Amino acid sequence: VGLVSASVIEALQKTVHALTSANDRLAATNGALEAARNELSDSFSLLDRIIESSPDPIFVKDRKGHYVHLNTATAGVFGVPKHVVTGRRDRDFLPPHVASRIEEVDQAIMAEQRSRMIEERVAGVGRELRVYLSFKTPWFDPDGNVVGLIGSSRDIHERKELEERLRKADAQSRLLLDDINHRIKNHLQSVVGMLDSASRRSSTVEEARTALRTGTS
Repeated sequence: VGLVSASVIEALQKTVHALTSANDRLAATNGALEAARNELSDSFSLLDRIIESSPDPIFVKDRKGHYVHLNTATAGVFGVPKHVVTGRRDRDFLPPHVASRIEEVDQAIMAEQRSRMIEERVAGVGRELRVYLSFKTPWFDPDGNVVGLIGSSRDIHERKELEERLRKADAQSRLLLDDINHRIKNHLQSVVGMLDSASRRSSTVEEARTALRTGTS
């Protein structure tokens, strides 16, 4: 009985020691996981603050075009709060023809797995149509599969309007310059004709000089 009891006690002690060691390792693992979780949370918080501080719309969409993350500037394009946009698509806020074009381009970018820089005309319901220069790129998961799209946009509406005004002004200037050149050419041809006619009627050098002074005065 004594030997059996001693064996049982020794076995229990080994079991307790093993459990204690396992518990210590588990505690260390949990501590490491908690530290990693806190670090990841801090990273996400920093990234969110950076995105939110941008005056330009920045957004992330899933494979079907639902907004999964966005900043206030993106929601401002639609004229609604951020939480209203999350989980919804462009077609929920934009006129059908505008939303269809955006969604078509987004799907093409994800299908081609290639980034694009494009101009987009966007306007929320009842809002002014504005021009944005957007950079969009596929969003990949750790296995390399496309799971959505990441994008940022810049409002270039005023710049486009200025470019259009400059284009029109340049076109008008060219028309005016062509008209001036045409008139000058006609006047020069008339002067040349007059001088040629006068030179034919002049019999002396003095008469030719007189005709030249008359034609150029």
